[in-house]
Amino acid sequence: MAKDPEIASQKADQPAATTAKASAEKKAKSRPELFKTLDPQGYTISLDSQRWEHIVNGHPEMKPLLNKVQETVMHPEIIQRDAKNAETHYYYRLSGRKFSRAKDIYVNAVVARYESSKTGFVKTAFLVQTIRKHGEEFVWLNRK
Repeated sequence: MAKDPEIASQKADQPAATTAKASAEKKAKSRPELFKTLDPQGYTISLDSQRWEHIVNGHPEMKPLLNKVQETVMHPEIIQRDAKNAETHYYYRLSGRKFSRAKDIYVNAVVARYESSKTGFVKTAFLVQTIRKHGEEFVWLNRK
């Protein structure tokens, strides 16, 4: 079966970043999702089983915290945009492991977000004591 030359030329004209993003989105759709939820800015964020395996292998303390990662995406206290990569966002929520907020630690969910489709996925997640201070822009603050 011959390929349509018009379609082939359209694909050749697409930037590599666009085709790589589409390829990553297609692969992500074929993996079982552990959750898909809305964040406070209206993005549909998902976490699939392969990403969760990556997270737990690198950060075994996260294994019992899948629900906390989902809560962090749904109800973050802070969302920061990465200073170098506008698609990368850091979602923070206190873990609730300590009674005192001052002694608690944050769940940090690192999310790739795509403005055009208002979708994204959790790239990784881990526990941190403080919020990043490397020039990231605050794009959302929970004002309780």
